[in-house]
Amino acid sequence: MERVSYMFETAVETNNTNEISRCFRLFPLLGEEIRGLDMYSEFLCSVIADKSRITGDVQTNIHALRLTRLFEVIASAVDNHFPLVETHYGPGRMIRVIQRLQMEGAKRAAMLLDFFEEDRHIKRRLNQMQQVDAQLRQYPSYHAERESPGRYSEDDISDTDFKEISSILAELVLIERQIAAFNRFMESRAVPEIQALSAGPDIKDSIFMSADSVASLVPLSMQSSFATKHSATLPLFDERTGLVNSTPISLRLPWLNDTYICFESFFLSKSVAKAMALDDTETLPGWTHPLQENTDNTAMKRGGATPSDLSSGKGKILLGKNVTGLGGSLLDMPQTSSCVGD
Repeated sequence: MERVSYMFETAVETNNTNEISRCFRLFPLLGEEIRGLDMYSEFLCSVIADKSRITGDVQTNIHALRLTRLFEVIASAVDNHFPLVETHYGPGRMIRVIQRLQMEGAKRAAMLLDFFEEDRHIKRRLNQMQQVDAQLRQYPSYHAERESPGRYSEDDISDTDFKEISSILAELVLIERQIAAFNRFMESRAVPEIQALSAGPDIKDSIFMSADSVASLVPLSMQSSFATKHSATLPLFDERTGLVNSTPISLRLPWLNDTYICFESFFLSKSVAKAMALDDTETLPGWTHPLQENTDNTAMKRGGATPSDLSSGKGKILLGKNVTGLGGSLLDMPQTSSCVGD
């Protein structure tokens, strides 16, 4: 048994795929199928670590693309190696490999989220938006803000900052979408394995990963949260799918959702405020004079009248003689009051 394990590890180091497959098929013949599944899972995790790297210059959504690449490599590993496991180990045994790959993907995804939070300065942006919201609550009225000496100014958040917030919001959407798609994929592959195990003798406890093995894959910073989640009320594995209920990425989902809601709320409120600012007539040119004054000036020019003519009544005759084309002079039309109640 130790010799087969050594041969397997040597084949992994030299990347000898034929020798890896040969040694992997020997484990169940020696009555060590659990050891074979665990060693093969570790081999797949090393493959995932190598293939999930992104090479080349990526300008936008780099963190979401890294997460997508990670999940695609894991999905490919599950689908490509499933026939080998089922053929030599039996139906349902692939669930142990799926559990291991689920934890590996969740651990790496949580690390990517940590790097995303640090690289995009999420905490600083959240503090900045909270300060803006506090000032807006202090001056809730838009006109009150304009007249208050200590009011919040839109210049406090520049256009560059606003574009950065928009970019972060778009990447948050992509990250949550990829996490949801990955969870659905793993469930679709795990459910048939559970059904296959349920059809025979009850051997789930021997096939599933142990609680200590799962806990060892959780980062140290999440150990306390993981222990709290997996209390007596929450089992370690989901009964329907056989997947781990609380993973490093699922522990980060509340933070991810709260961050998205905060960014989305601020983005919408800021967009609405900018749209309302465009409709502020007090800041637009041409609105400093009353509308009636402009109308009178236009009428004088078209009728050839002067201000003294209007005051003496001559302007009405000139206007009546020049404005035609609707069946006669406007003065010939019956006069009606424009005031309600006359």
